[in-house]
Amino acid sequence: MPATKNRARDLEFDLSICERWDLGNPDITNEFVRQALEGWPYAIRRALAAEAEIDRLRNELNILQQQLYGSEVYGIGTSAL
Repeated sequence: MPATKNRARDLEFDLSICERWDLGNPDITNEFVRQALEGWPYAIRRALAAEAEIDRLRNELNILQQQLYGSEVYGIGTSAL
């Protein structure tokens, strides 16, 4: 399972497995469990990375807004425009 850390998964395929899972069918249940053990950690890592990127971009946006509005409030840099 650790090999999937660096291998991209087909999330559409993973979703289709979840959508067709049937507790009464042992073949599908075994496949579901196998794929889940590989796919969930991958999807969770991607979600965590996406959340971290959102936080980074929000912080960058806040910094840029402070610079922009700060320069307007104090008249810094407006004469060059």
